[in-house]
Amino acid sequence: MSEEEKIVKKVKIVYTIELLIFVSVALVLCSLFFFEVLPITETKVKIFSILTCVGGAYMIFDFFWALYSPKHRKTAPIIDKCLLLPFGISIIGFDIFVFILGFNINFFVFKCVLSAALLYVGIIYIFQAIYHWFHPLPTLVEAALADLAERKRVEAEEEILKQKELNEETEEVEVIEEVVEEEEEEK
Repeated sequence: MSEEEKIVKKVKIVYTIELLIFVSVALVLCSLFFFEVLPITETKVKIFSILTCVGGAYMIFDFFWALYSPKHRKTAPIIDKCLLLPFGISIIGFDIFVFILGFNINFFVFKCVLSAALLYVGIIYIFQAIYHWFHPLPTLVEAALADLAERKRVEAEEEILKQKELNEETEEVEVIEEVVEEEEEEK
């Protein structure tokens, strides 16, 4: 296995683990809210509604940004954006409904919507972890390979400096030997 293949494998492992951490957080929160280990309060309804409204708007904006910007599309695969777009649209619709009701929503309904949203995000991240294992993000691979090339360049420069130092020491020794020989000849 070449060094580049090792780097690509490390990138895939790190990114997959990162996505699986998000999956575990989403699924744990889903379970905690659904089984009311973390009870739903009016404050949580307000915080969740405001945060998800902003987050949903960002997801929609990010989708269109990736769709129309070739530069952004290189860093963010369109499949990831397409999978999260329904979540963003539906959560904004629900948030508007909650805002219209003045945050006075049945906590059972809110608990189910919150759990369903977190479950959807968890499932999407599981899919992304599997998908990006077989198709790693090109920007991550490029960055890792650029880092590898930089490390090799630095190592090569250090080796050249060591060789120069050895050559200088060898030249100094030769000069000293010449001086000693000249002194011996003079005697």
